Amino acid sequence: MVANTKTTIEVDTAVAEILRRADAHARATGETLEAYLGRALPRDVAKDTSQDDNAKFERQWEAWDRFVHEMSALVAASVPSGHVVDDSRDSMYN
Repeated sequence: MVANTKTTIEVDTAVAEILRRADAHARATGETLEAYLGRALPRDVAKDTSQDDNAKFERQWEAWDRFVHEMSALVAASVPSGHVVDDSRDSMYN
């Protein structure tokens, strides 16, 4: 279990009032301010998404690798052995 810690920050009066109201609303619904803000704020604001972005990039890269491998396997299985594609200009008109 992580011990509760407090950090003091300076914000303008309007922001402080918003945080006070959010805290009051969270307490009224039985939530912590952290849980309330985590649910209420956009994901990229509420959480540090840099790790998520790295994981998303890795998943996309792996998916691309799988796609290329599967397409290569499909082509290898579909084209007869020894088949040569002649895409020269001359073959188009003959």
